Amino acid sequence: MALGVDAEAIRKRRGYLIWEVGKPPDFVLEVASQSTVKYDCTGKRDLYAAMGVGEYWRYDRTGDEYYGIPLIGERLVNGEYLPFEVHTAADGEIWAHSPVLDLDIYWGDDRLRVYDSDYRGFIPAVDAMMEANQEIEEALASTQAAYEAERTARMQAEAEVARLREQLRRQQSE
Repeated sequence: MALGVDAEAIRKRRGYLIWEVGKPPDFVLEVASQSTVKYDCTGKRDLYAAMGVGEYWRYDRTGDEYYGIPLIGERLVNGEYLPFEVHTAADGEIWAHSPVLDLDIYWGDDRLRVYDSDYRGFIPAVDAMMEANQEIEEALASTQAAYEAERTARMQAEAEVARLREQLRRQQSE
């Protein structure tokens, strides 16, 4: 999320290019996935700090499988990320406040929720977005599994064709 930028120009461009917009995003939220977890906590974190991203949040929908904690929020101070204080609510949910968004970000019941103190409630659109993201990740995993199955079957078929060709070659030379 970038505050104070021309959102329509970004939509038309279909991308956010810092050198064209003139500033880095103010807030980034990574959603953990098996394929990016290592980079999220190292290279990407360092890159965002170098770019000047003000807040870097990481959310692990599994709870702790990827990041070791379900929710991590950090703010950029003098080129380094410092963690936000994380609170635990009476019901076990953990949360931290995002000054950039002026919202509280909660994790509990295996989901991310965003609380708006002005609205005095949780923002329902975030739940729908997170469910859609989970569906996309599940579809991606299914597609990757189908690809791997097809690749394995193709490799087995190619090996069988090579074996049969060799058998045919031997029979023809006898």
